Amino acid sequence: MRRDLPGLLLLLLVFSPTLVWVVEGWLQPDGYFAHGPLLVLVGLWAFWDRSAALAASPVRPSRTGLGLLVLFLCVHLGSQALQVDSVSGAVLVPAIFAWWLTVRGKASLRIAAAPLGTLFFAIPLPVFVTGRLAYGLKHLATAGSVAFGNLFGMDLVHEGAKIRIPGVTEPTRPY
Repeated sequence: MRRDLPGLLLLLLVFSPTLVWVVEGWLQPDGYFAHGPLLVLVGLWAFWDRSAALAASPVRPSRTGLGLLVLFLCVHLGSQALQVDSVSGAVLVPAIFAWWLTVRGKASLRIAAAPLGTLFFAIPLPVFVTGRLAYGLKHLATAGSVAFGNLFGMDLVHEGAKIRIPGVTEPTRPY
């Protein structure tokens, strides 16, 4: 595994602008991805836990992996040229999977898939996706709250992301 490390470091160097974008996403004060560094640590722990199995697995490099790696690198370079970090972020983890398949093969990738897979959940989603998800979840929570309150005869009304209580006026805001 140690002999493969320069190739991984080169891949991470190519993806360095994306890695900066990922870390910035983790550090957003109102962001949804502050758990990212924790998932990287979980992935590293899982690699350490599977180190004996990884060392014992046969090394059979794959040309399929090389083809996928070239494809993901092209997508990354194109997204960097267009300054669309989210697309580059979307192919970061698949590129690592493809690199692993290229240098270690299928048997080793099966063992490493779960630790590598944790990284999928550490990559920030684009703002338009998180905004849409947050709105949908807010709407779902509001509808569920109204339904639950109405089970107890509260006669609540669901209006968008607001809950109206009949007979209660909304306070006026001074601004």
